[in-house]
Amino acid sequence: MTAAAAIVVSVVVAWANHDCIELVVASSNEKYELLSDIAKTYPAPPVDRRCVTVRIIEGVGRR
Repeated sequence: MTAAAAIVVSVVVAWANHDCIELVVASSNEKYELLSDIAKTYPAPPVDRRCVTVRIIEGVGRR
């Protein structure tokens, strides 16, 4: 269920930001909140006249 929801969210975000470049950052569970807060306030500069959005993915790390 979680994977399906992630796919739907990714498609909606991609459609809404079709002219933007998405920077995806993989994060450990421990750093997810910190990186998400930073990403929300980071003024990503445009690249090739296209906007840049930052998305943090949670749950990446050693098991």
